[in-house]
Amino acid sequence: MRKSIQTYKPKELANMFLLHTNTIRFYERIGFISKAKRGPNGYRQYTEKHVLQMRLVRYIFAYPFTNHQIRDRGGKLIKKIAEGDLIAGRQETQAYIACINKEIDKAENTIHILQEWANDKGARVKKEKAKKEVQSYTRKEMANLLGTTVEAVRNWERNMLIKTELRGKNNEVLFQDTDLNRMKIIYMLRQTGYSISAIHRCLAMYDKGQDKNLVGVLNTLEQEGLLSAGDAWNEQLKKVKQDAEKIPLLIEEMGQLVN
Repeated sequence: MRKSIQTYKPKELANMFLLHTNTIRFYERIGFISKAKRGPNGYRQYTEKHVLQMRLVRYIFAYPFTNHQIRDRGGKLIKKIAEGDLIAGRQETQAYIACINKEIDKAENTIHILQEWANDKGARVKKEKAKKEVQSYTRKEMANLLGTTVEAVRNWERNMLIKTELRGKNNEVLFQDTDLNRMKIIYMLRQTGYSISAIHRCLAMYDKGQDKNLVGVLNTLEQEGLLSAGDAWNEQLKKVKQDAEKIPLLIEEMGQLVN
């Protein structure tokens, strides 16, 4: 005897995940969950398959900040699963976890840079070494190293968060490793929610040698200090990874469902 399939109304599925029904319909429209069949009354009927697909969406998009590369890779994974391509979904899961691991490595490197700044061994000391450095980066190369966009780098320049006088053969703007370290901190602070103006005040004071006031300048009522921001970013990424590691089991559950 064939087991009856449990179905859910849009509101019931939305309530499971504390979402509005319009969000469920939106996810269906953009391909994050598969198309629901219609009942005799014409209303959508979601199944346990959709519940699992929604769990996948929440595993990937339940966090307030991750970079666009992680989000884009997660989006590809979600769509493969919604299309029913579980083999490709498994492959995308491994690529997604690798992308998170890469971001965790960047976070830990940035925390090291922040600790150097806190101990007054950071940018100002390294400026003396900059003349000996030969490695240089274009805006595009810098954006790729950080996992952000060229426009974001331009925006940091416009807002005076980063300055460089270095130019290439075709007069293109170039940056050095000292600039890369500074941009890693800017990137991290933007990831954790700090405004451009708060970061500008913080970096301006650091450039003037007023290191002891950095945390107070950066702080707002709802934000933590400079070093704490680095730790928070790293811990958040680890939580993202923990959920990512649950995805293979979720895919196995999907494979066991009766269509």
